[in-house]
Amino acid sequence: MSIQNFTKIFNDVFFNLVNAVKDYFPSDPTIRTAERSLVAIRKMNPTLIYRVWVHYVDTPYKNEIQGSNVDFFVNKDYTNDLKDYTNDFKTISDAIDRFREPIKNMDEENQKIIMGYMQTLSKLVDMK
Repeated sequence: MSIQNFTKIFNDVFFNLVNAVKDYFPSDPTIRTAERSLVAIRKMNPTLIYRVWVHYVDTPYKNEIQGSNVDFFVNKDYTNDLKDYTNDFKTISDAIDRFREPIKNMDEENQKIIMGYMQTLSKLVDMK
């Protein structure tokens, strides 16, 4: 599979995850803002979302993803993960919180759906 096809598939699944959160909270302006930012990133640099996912989510937290440990992600303190990004710490931390808080407030069934998307993304990483 070409890198372009892989990137498109990965991004499509990633945006299915984003849309699942957005659909659950359709009037939440922070989610809509985060989605617009992610769409812009996808257009400017289609591989960036994949690279960030691999480096900051999949590699360090593969076990939690495969174990469907949603509590880990919604309660985790990401300060140590972001320590190398002092200039962008607030921006990145705010972006994490834009998605984390709504997921934290979802019912268990919808949290499982979100984790399913995360597991699919993790499996795609393994396929590359």
